[in-house]
Parts: sequence; C-alpha cells; structure tokens
Amino acid sequence: MKKLIFIFSVATIATISFVSCEKDNDKDSAAGYDLSAYKALSEFERANCYELGLSVFWGRCNLGTSDATEYGNYFAWGDNSASEDNLYRLDYYRWYDGEKIFKYNDDDKKTTLESDDDAAQAEYHFWGKKWRMPTAAEFEELIATKDNPDYKWEWNSQEGQTGYRITFLKTNHSIFLPTGGRVFQGRHGLYWSSSVKTDNINCSYAFYFDDTYVTLCQIDRYVGLTIRPVREK
Repeated sequence: MKKLIFIFSVATIATISFVSCEKDNDKDSAAGYDLSAYKALSEFERANCYELGLSVFWGRCNLGTSDATEYGNYFAWGDNSASEDNLYRLDYYRWYDGEKIFKYNDDDKKTTLESDDDAAQAEYHFWGKKWRMPTAAEFEELIATKDNPDYKWEWNSQEGQTGYRITFLKTNHSIFLPTGGRVFQGRHGLYWSSSVKTDNINCSYAFYFDDTYVTLCQIDRYVGLTIRPVREK
C-alpha cells in the first residue's frame, strides 16, 4: 500500500466528553431487515450506534465529541489519551524509547491493540465494554459497501463540515464521517484502525478518504488521527 506522509500543525484539543445523542425518528424501523440485534441494545446504545448491515455496529460520533458532525480529538496509535500539548512526534510517542518502537513490534508479534491501549476502550473515554476501535478488516468491510447497491455514499457538508454520509438503504441508518484529517481539520478524512502493519511495525492501518478516493493506508504510529468507535454485536 502507498504510504501517506503528512506535515501537520498544532491544533487545540477539545475537552473529551460524550453524552447520549437524540435518536433519529426512524432508527428503530426497517422494511424487510432484521433489527433484532440492534433492538436488543439499551436505549442509550441504540441512540449512539447504527445498524449498517455489517459485522459491527458503527458509532454516530468520533471519539472526543458528542456531535456527529465534529471531528473530535486526535490520538497517536496505541495512546489512549489525546495529547494535551499536541506533540504528535516520534520523540514523544508512548511506545518509543529513543531508539525503537518497543511494543506491537516484531518481538511481541501483536497485530491488534490490546484493550488497555485502545482509546475507545480506555476508562477516560468509556462508552461501554463492547466499544472499541475498528480493525483494518472492519474498515475494508465498510469500504466495500461503496460499490454495493444496498448502500449510498454521499460527499456533502453538514454544519460546515465536509465528509461522507454512508447510508444502509435497508435500514435507513447512516453515519457521517467528517474530514478531520490529521492533527487539524483538513479536506480529507483519516481514521485510525486498531491494526498494526505487520511488515512495517512503525506504521498502522488507517482509513483514508477524500471526495474521490477511499482506501486503507499506512500511517506512522505517532501521528494524531481521529477515531470512530464500533460496537460488537
């Protein structure tokens, strides 16, 4: 995969918060699609995730915001708190000892973030035990819907934020993915997965999109990107 290299600027990190969001009027109804797993969730969880017909429920908001149109906070990969000083550089990376990256590397053979290092599972961002960061495979599953007639991808603007609105037509559930970019609002979207790049342990997989291009790419692990949590079914 082509490696994307970015130069980023300092941004003010918003205070982490998450509150229950108002439900869409038709979220609990669908024509000919089984919503039993979705309806089995608590009212709070139903208000904050969507049934897109995929292997996981997708959250309505990015980590660090309760507004579905905002890009939220930025996190280095494997760091479960946003940098207060926006120091997204290798020398400040949590898993760098001055010479090499010492966790999720060739020595320990780990390919996916452990729960303690998953920002969506960390107590500070606690939505519930079953919420976590998406894997690379789950992002690939989402990307594959772009060519599926049961889904509608729309590049649009909501409350001043550009991004993709992805709708599963069988349930009319949709998520909006704003173009938060990296460590500052940009014209593209970049979202961390929980999967490390096994043949290049300095990088992890991220979901990249702009108005014409959607893909899974590799990004240096110390870079600050946005996170969209998912929930196990």
